Amino acid sequence: MPVSQKCQYALRAVFELARQQGRGPVRISEIAATQAIPTRFLEVILNQLKQGGFVGSRRGSAGGYVLTRAASELTVGEIIRFVE
Repeated sequence: MPVSQKCQYALRAVFELARQQGRGPVRISEIAATQAIPTRFLEVILNQLKQGGFVGSRRGSAGGYVLTRAASELTVGEIIRFVE
């Protein structure tokens, strides 16, 4: 089953947040640069993941995105099903 580019970007964004879990919020620009995802598209994807309860956000100068659950509790399948 082929997955869309949007879904691939969502998985890469969640992977990056999981990789940095415990270090505090991660900025969109950092995720975009590390995972080679267009920033504008990443904003849309992260908002969708936020609505699905996968990520949370914090505002302000020390803000960014974090996973709402432990990375070990997330599955690739549930992210694909939600995004697609």
